[in-house]
Amino acid sequence: MYQILKDFASPVITLIAAIVAGWITFTFARIQARIAASQRDIALDRLKFDLLQRRYAIYEATKELLEYIPFIHDLEKSDASKIRSLYIKLDEARFYFPPDIRSFLNEIHARCEAFFDDLAKRDRLNIDDHEKWSEMAAILAAHQSTLRAIYASLPQKFESSLAFEELTRPPDPSLPLKVPASRSH
Repeated sequence: MYQILKDFASPVITLIAAIVAGWITFTFARIQARIAASQRDIALDRLKFDLLQRRYAIYEATKELLEYIPFIHDLEKSDASKIRSLYIKLDEARFYFPPDIRSFLNEIHARCEAFFDDLAKRDRLNIDDHEKWSEMAAILAAHQSTLRAIYASLPQKFESSLAFEELTRPPDPSLPLKVPASRSH
């Protein structure tokens, strides 16, 4: 019996050591995989946050543009550098938004430019020509009304791109409801 144990002790110990080493290696690999997955999730969350910040900046620039433009009554007194910087911000949408939002922002830009064109035409009109002056006033008022309506539609239009899915999607019925524990005072 002693001879049999002596003959097999070395291979058994080697086998046990190999199993322990394999288990340790597997455990470390599993921990490293969890760490890598956690880092991936953190990086993805950071990317989502950065994208949201950039999208929201464009949304705010759009709001600011639509709050400013309809109230311009004289091109000479408007702030061209402000308008240009807001246009540039809207142009950045090509990097951060899907095609439907980009085309919507292009439409806003075109409508603002049409408003400016008609405002410039009004400046070239003879102020004593009441018929043309009134006609141009109606055109400008229609532009202003359209821009205000677009402004009112902004939250709905941008909602899909700016909403937090985790907060806005309906709850999953397969998951149990979490009921907060009541606190006794």
